[in-house]
Amino acid sequence: MACESTYFGLEEFTATHQMCDLLAKSSPMVSNTFNNLDSSSMDFWLSTFMESFRKVDKSQSGIIDMHSFESMLASIINVHPNSFIIQKIIGNLSKSKDDTISGVEVLAYIPYFVSVAPKDT
Repeated sequence: MACESTYFGLEEFTATHQMCDLLAKSSPMVSNTFNNLDSSSMDFWLSTFMESFRKVDKSQSGIIDMHSFESMLASIINVHPNSFIIQKIIGNLSKSKDDTISGVEVLAYIPYFVSVAPKDT
């Protein structure tokens, strides 16, 4: 997570602050996944999720609709977009079908997404 410069600047500070706020307000189901985090696989998951998000975010606004997110997430964790797992994730994020999700939210919740993915992913 870095902007064009090599310095930790305003963009990075703002994104980090937003992620901390999201995690502080998240449900225990989401926040507890950090206790069992497999940090050795996080580089792979970070690049996979953020590359997929950038492809889906065609307008480069940093926000995608929930349908696009469900399809993206389902593709990454190898489940059907209408599966119980996807619906459980959406519910635990306190999101509805009419909501949007930002790149910062996706970044903050990657450990949770990975924790609920089928283990053969």
